[in-house]
Amino acid sequence: MTLTCDQASKIVDVALATRKEKNFKPLSVVVLNEAGDTIVLKREDKTSILRTPIATAKAWGALGMGCG
Repeated sequence: MTLTCDQASKIVDVALATRKEKNFKPLSVVVLNEAGDTIVLKREDKTSILRTPIATAKAWGALGMGCG
């Protein structure tokens, strides 16, 4: 199944909305395609310097374990 940019953007928006509801710290959220290329990346204001590379690594790890 190929993920569209619009679908990936909705996934990120829901993740960020959930973050706000639960009052977590600011996040970076990354969605990759099946080849591991970034489709959507959103980084909230005041996100720490390592959040984006960590989010990318987590997405790569999930992809490598067959989670999709």
